Amino acid sequence: MQIDEAAWLEQNIKEWLQARCGSLGSSLVAEALATDESKPYSSRHALIERLACERLTGIPRENYLSWKRQHGKDLEPMARAFYEINKGVLVRTVGLIKHPDIPGTHASPYGLVDDDGLVVIKSPRAATHILCHVMASSLPDKYIKQLQWQMAVTGRKWCDFVSYCPDLPAEKQFFVKRLIRDDKTIAIMEKEIITVLSEVEDTIQQLKKGNIQ
Repeated sequence: MQIDEAAWLEQNIKEWLQARCGSLGSSLVAEALATDESKPYSSRHALIERLACERLTGIPRENYLSWKRQHGKDLEPMARAFYEINKGVLVRTVGLIKHPDIPGTHASPYGLVDDDGLVVIKSPRAATHILCHVMASSLPDKYIKQLQWQMAVTGRKWCDFVSYCPDLPAEKQFFVKRLIRDDKTIAIMEKEIITVLSEVEDTIQQLKKGNIQ
């Protein structure tokens, strides 16, 4: 796990946004790995062009907090406290960690737990919390990819997915599901991400030559 000054930045501040400029984060891995001719696949091409532009200009696209991100940020301390009490652990917050072997990609975990764990915290609307998290037998694929990539970057063995919604009755507000590291899946993802990042570099060269249509 590559620890540098970016690891200790507070998430969502200007310096954190700048540190991740042009780098593929874990929250976008599912989008980057879309492979069929569908809307997500189109989004993959848009993501590649966005990363290329960020690298060329040095200007991060996400330079503000959307309502959704601000909502999650506001509720995160309470959700983290619920998790710490529920699991009997302490969470060490972290900013940005670079992949040890693949330049241009990173993860921004919500926290490190003990010596081998991570936690990811979501604070969705009530309907999403119930339908997608509490009632689901397994996590949505996009979250599985996000969590596995965070483990790939950090070398951690497990990641707890936390969903917190204070609008619901107390017994339904908090949900935790643990995902165990899958080295086989990670190896496949790493190979595909290397290809995606190569496409980013190809796009940069095309942009420099003015060949993007």
